[in-house]
Order: sequence, then structure tokens, then C-alpha cells
Amino acid sequence: MLLVLLAVALSALAYVETAVPMWQSTATVKLPVADTTGDPMEQLLQMNSANDPVETYMEVAKSLNVALRVARDLDLTNTAQFGGAKDLTAVAGALINSFSVTTVEGSNILSFRVQASDRRLAARLANAWAQAFIDVNLDFNRTGADSRRNFIESQMAALKVTLTNGEEALTKLAQHQGVLHQAGGETQDQGESLIAELQMKAEDLEIERSTLATRYSPNNPRYKEVDAEYREAERELQRRMLQMPTQEMDYSRLAREVKANEAMYDLLLEKDQETRISENVDDSGIVVVDTALPANTPFSPQKKRIVLLGLLVGLLLSFSAAWSLERWLDQVGGEAELFRLSGLPALAMIPNWRYELKSTQAAGAKQKAGGPSEEGLPQQEMEGLIIMPSLKNTYYSESFKMLRTNLAFSQVDRPIKTFCVLSANASEGKTTINSNLALTLAATGKKVLLVDGDLRKPRLHKLFGLKVGSDVGLPFLLNGQATLESQLRQGPVPELSILPCGVIVPNPSELMASAILEKILQTMRERFDYVIFDAAPILPVTDGVVLATRLDGVALVVKHEGTRRLELRVALEHLASAKAPVLGTILNSVDMRKYSYTYGYKSQSYGD
Repeated sequence: MLLVLLAVALSALAYVETAVPMWQSTATVKLPVADTTGDPMEQLLQMNSANDPVETYMEVAKSLNVALRVARDLDLTNTAQFGGAKDLTAVAGALINSFSVTTVEGSNILSFRVQASDRRLAARLANAWAQAFIDVNLDFNRTGADSRRNFIESQMAALKVTLTNGEEALTKLAQHQGVLHQAGGETQDQGESLIAELQMKAEDLEIERSTLATRYSPNNPRYKEVDAEYREAERELQRRMLQMPTQEMDYSRLAREVKANEAMYDLLLEKDQETRISENVDDSGIVVVDTALPANTPFSPQKKRIVLLGLLVGLLLSFSAAWSLERWLDQVGGEAELFRLSGLPALAMIPNWRYELKSTQAAGAKQKAGGPSEEGLPQQEMEGLIIMPSLKNTYYSESFKMLRTNLAFSQVDRPIKTFCVLSANASEGKTTINSNLALTLAATGKKVLLVDGDLRKPRLHKLFGLKVGSDVGLPFLLNGQATLESQLRQGPVPELSILPCGVIVPNPSELMASAILEKILQTMRERFDYVIFDAAPILPVTDGVVLATRLDGVALVVKHEGTRRLELRVALEHLASAKAPVLGTILNSVDMRKYSYTYGYKSQSYGD
């Protein structure tokens, strides 16, 4: 846990010390206020960015066009930070990545923030960015003004032709009629004056309606109102004109058209003059509010924050690692921990026999691990048995004598005659321990029976090199198909008998729970001094727990740094639920090189 915390903290310190500091500078600009009170014609012809929303300006500020201007104006290809770039486009791309633009909601102020590895360069970049932004928008304004002027001039040219033709037609009509008309279409009598007034009103309404049409849809209330007034004026004018002679009617209509064209031409001429002025004005309406200054402290790395964050992450990783180790790597690690977890005495601590072999060979033993034993059994069939020549006079063989002694004193008031070493899971050494315990008991001259009670995966016949058929095993005794004498095989020592199993049955739990097993156990007690059973593991199946309730005592073997704490706890719970006579625990496969109190272990000084 401390190592993880230290590693993360040192990594954070190394990063803040080796990271290249980055500096940030900010320049702010004020955008022009959009003019929404102008006349309709201006709004129709407006093509510059003065009325654009703030979001449009922000996108322009982040554009490649602005970045290219900054890179070119500051000659960034010759600077240390951007000198490795291929061209201005590559520099502009890098600049965009280091640039950000923000605005205060509801305002027309933009802030340009630029980061660079040099504090002065960061300030220069921010100021250059603001100026390039202003220049780009000024170019937009000039381009828009030029487009507006071309549009206005094309409209004026067409309108001038129409106006000239209308004036010529009006002159010819007046000459043909031989009537003097006053300007504006007014006649001499009262009726003609009223028609002239209606003509002027209709013309004014038509201009206003056309103007509103450029701004609003036909459903707009104001547009509907003006349109209704115009139509009413037209109807009244038509009614009055119908009362006039045909010649006077034609003249009035033509005069009205000429007057309307003159008004429109005058308006376009005014706008053309304004546009020409806009083309030559060197002002985009954007002003710099604050210029960027070199920063006093780097923007990144923020050393304090990174170190504190590293410590926090280190603590979280440390606790996570500790929890993971506790949850997934929770193997039992020693005698003290085994006693704390089980609350039972440790009957023996059995070394890893493979380490014993290596130690024996290092001490110069003459017989190698693969040679034949003194009993004539092939070495590969006897792995882990104390009768192996290389395992004699070792702490491994002595540990089983200790187990034998502790079992003798575990029940002073009631002798232990039937016994079994159980394990939580497979591959924890129970079969080897049961076999070596039987050999150790037989070495004292006692008659010992070793029974293969693992009816799912029998191993004793393989371990002792016995040839058995499918008609041998405890199931035949339980079914009454054979006698005890017919099933026994002689072990490697005179006082040891073995009841192997050569058959696998489908119902081992039911056989272990049968009433006849108690009779067979009684027969075994009368015939032998000790009966040692080898049974199935506890957690996968219930056979071992059922058998344990029939015996005088059982012990639970725990593999050193192999059996998990959770597995040990559950196995003990199973045995306790069945009220099995658990005498203690056995710590198996221990690397005795980790223990200093194993007297004579390295010198192999133990004897019979």
C-alpha cells in the first residue's frame, strides 16, 4: 500500500519537475452593437458582419484565416516553439490548438486566450490574434460594401432606363392631349386635385408596403394594415378616375408611375453614396479593450494541484490494491494466522517435500530423486512419501512424527482410532498426509489400515503403485458384495494394510451416510489399531463431511500460501454444521527456509 502511494507521488513530482511550463496571456475586444433601428432599405442591403451574433464572431476568431495572419505577422516559423513546423499552415494548426475564445453571456466582449512555452511570446500571440481578428472583419466589411455597391448600381441602371422611358411617355402624352399639367399630376379643377391627392397617397403607401415586404412576412400586422390602406386608396383612385375622361386617366396613371420611380431612384442614389464611403472607411467597429501582458506565473503545470491530485490518486490506488489483495490474494500465510482464523490448534507444520529433496541433493545425498527406493517401489509412484530414501532423516519426515504425537495427546480421555485429514479443495496435500500419517503410525509397530474413501477420484493405488481392478474398493464392502479381508492389500511396510478403490460410483454421499458403514467401521476398529481414511475435499462435495461425522477425529489441512481464507472459513463452517469432531489444523507445503527455528533442517541431522 505504501509502495503504491509512494510510486504515484513520485511520478507526480517527476512530472511537475520535467514538464515544460506553459504560459497564458489574454486580450479582450469589444464587438460593435448591432443596429436594428435603421431603415428597411438598409436592412435589406446590409451584408457586413456588424449585425452578426456573437457566436459568429467567435467562429471567425477560431478560423484558420485568422491563425494564418498571426503566424505570418509574427514570423512564427523562425521561433523556437514553432520552428519545426513545415509551413505556415502547420503553424496555424498548432496555434488553433493553443487558442481559446470565450465571452460573458449577454455581453459583446470576447476574450482571446493563447498558450505558449514563452511568457512574452504568449502575450505577443494574444495581441496579434486580436489585431488579426479586427483585420479579417474589416476585410469582410469592405467586401460587403463592394457587393452592396454593385447591387445598387445595377438596380439604378435598370431603374434609370425605366424612369427615362416613363418621362418621355408622359411628355408625349401631354403634348398629344394639349393639356398643361402641373408637376405631381395636379389638375386645375377640384376633381383633378382630389385625384392627384389620391395618387400621391397611393404612391406613398406603395413605397411603404414595398419597404415592409423586405422586413416582414405578409402575415405581419403592420404589413396587413398598410396593404389594406393601399388597396383602399387604389380602389378610390380607380373609382375617381373612371369618372374622368380616358385621356386624363392615362395621364394621371403615367404621372404616378414616374413619380414612384423618381423616389426609388433618389433612395438608391443616396445608398450608393453611403456605400462608396463605407468602402474607404478603415474601421470594422471592433476595438481592443485590454491588451495582453506577459503572465507572472505559468498556466501549466500547476504543481501544487498535480502533487495533491497525485497523493489523492495514490491513496485511492493504495486502498484499492489493499482491498484487492485482501479479497483475491487472501491465502493463509502462517501458523499464527491459521490459529487466528480457525481458533484450532495446529497439529503439525509440514514442509514442502520438493524443497526437502533439493536440500538433500545439495547436502551430497548419494541417491537421486528419480532412483529406486529401498522398498522396490518406482520413485515416480511415491512422490511425497516419507519412505523415499531422499526424504528420510529430514524435517519433512519428522513433521509426521510430530503429527502422530499431537494426535495421541489431542484426546486424553478417548483414544483416536479412526481418523481422516480433510481439505477444503483438491491439490492441498490431504492424500499424501493421510498416507504418511499411516506410514508413521505403522512404524511404531501398530497395525494400521489406510482406506481410500475418495469414491470420486481415488488415488491411493497410484501413490503406492498398487494394481487394482474394478472389483476392489470400499463400495463393495458397503454393498455387501465383498469381505474386508478380500479387499485388503499389503502396504510398503509390514504393519500397513491398504484398502484401495478401483471403481467410481455415482452415489458416494449416500454410501457414506448408509447404516452399514458404522458396522464396517466397528469391524475395522476391532481388527486394526488405527484406521486412516482418505476422503473427498469438503467444498466441492459433501462426502468428506458425511464421513467425518462417523470418525473419532478429523483434521483440516491448509496449504501454506495456497488455501484462501474464505475457503478455510467455509470449510470449517461445513464441519461445524455437521458437528464433526475437528481436532485441529495442519499447515502443509511450508517453505521451511522462512522459519529460523527448524533445528537441524539444513544439516539434515535428524535420525530415527
